[in-house]
Amino acid sequence: MAIYRIDITVFIKDVEDVKKIYQYLKKFRDKYNTVNKGKINVEYSVLRLHKCYHDESPTKPCEIIDEWRSD
Repeated sequence: MAIYRIDITVFIKDVEDVKKIYQYLKKFRDKYNTVNKGKINVEYSVLRLHKCYHDESPTKPCEIIDEWRSD
């Protein structure tokens, strides 16, 4: 059986838009899967919201606001 992956990296300046998109994606967490569970090449579904500081000078590490990972 095939399994599909969505990789998304999007930089959005409007925090309210970010929250709406993140909340929408959280609705589907029950459908997120772990691939090769129990094996050395396990891959988890991850939903992560973080604040980036890539445009700061000097840059600083991203701040993780919320994170979820499949079991």
